[in-house]
Amino acid sequence: ICDENEIEGCTDSAACNYDPEATDEDVTCLFPGDECDDGDPNTLVDVYLEDCSCSGVVGIEEKVKTTISIYPNPTTGMIQIQTIETVLGVQIYDLAGRLAFESKNKTLNISRLPVGIYTLRIRTENGLTITRVSKN
Repeated sequence: ICDENEIEGCTDSAACNYDPEATDEDVTCLFPGDECDDGDPNTLVDVYLEDCSCSGVVGIEEKVKTTISIYPNPTTGMIQIQTIETVLGVQIYDLAGRLAFESKNKTLNISRLPVGIYTLRIRTENGLTITRVSKN
């Protein structure tokens, strides 16, 4: 028997796109930390924030001549930035876009930060690298 009253949509009330009228889960649920497009070409790493708004880190992506590696990722507390460049500054932002940590070191202890996904902005003498790290 086919129920003509079924409405497909996101049925998870914790999701940003929760549809209270949906009766059939269609696996399209979006959560804080998921990628999105805020429509602003000047932002990078756009994600849904805790309040379900879509936002990115403001900045202009610059070409970096060397490779920067972050390990381990995911981490439980210690992060190592591997690059031959001089690190001029590291800023770590939470999903709400708030500055959570700042340093000029290549080894970072973020064990006091809550579990979650963070955006790293690493400034070197050759430019800016923006990447994500997951803290377990």
